[in-house]
Amino acid sequence: MQIQDLHKESPARFQQSVGPRFWINGFLAMISFLFFGALPVLAFGFSFRELNDHDYKMVATVVVSTIAIIFLGCGKVAAKMTDLSYRRTLTTLISTGIVAAVAGFYTGEYISKLLEKYGILDE
Repeated sequence: MQIQDLHKESPARFQQSVGPRFWINGFLAMISFLFFGALPVLAFGFSFRELNDHDYKMVATVVVSTIAIIFLGCGKVAAKMTDLSYRRTLTTLISTGIVAAVAGFYTGEYISKLLEKYGILDE
């Protein structure tokens, strides 16, 4: 296949991968990102304000994040955006979320320790 043939095929492949309603899908993706992405941040900010116990805040954030991921996964399957079953989609999304959360948590801990070591951040 020559380069010209690939160039001619690419708009059709793009249209097939994003669907016929590109702007609607993009808008819905942005709105869902803003709404469901804000839920864990709000849960962290408003939970256990008087106690200020970070362990309870982390648990509340994990629970809210998991619920948000479940809603997003169910919406993805209901909208026929995937051929996978509910169980398989939710398992994939939740495991990906867990890996991202653990990586983010330990990255934050590592950066905090580095900042403390160099005197930039005081405990």
